[in-house]
Amino acid sequence: MERNRIKDILKEEREKKNIKIDEIVEKTRIPLKYVELLEKGQWDKFPSKVHLLGYMKIYCEYIGFDENRIEEILSEFKNEEDEENEEEIENNNKDGKEKMLVIILPLIFFTIYFFTFYLLSGIE
Repeated sequence: MERNRIKDILKEEREKKNIKIDEIVEKTRIPLKYVELLEKGQWDKFPSKVHLLGYMKIYCEYIGFDENRIEEILSEFKNEEDEENEEEIENNNKDGKEKMLVIILPLIFFTIYFFTFYLLSGIE
């Protein structure tokens, strides 16, 4: 399912069932701002993916979507979140390796220098 289509589906379904936005806000306790963002498809305006997924699920349940349809909609956002998490983990691993090199390389050079100096001073 395309993301652009999701916003249309949400609004169309709500209107088909004659549910007003104010009713959704009152019954679900989702702030008006976020109900409007859901229907406009402005996903990036949510404070976090957790908020987006939570509000999306509550909204879908309230307007009467069945569990399969809700999962289909939410999976569109969960898949993206998994990809972002994988990239973040990969970047963190690279950062960790670089930090290790910054610590280990000077230790190796210091050790080589120390033993070379120690051995050379013992020969004389």
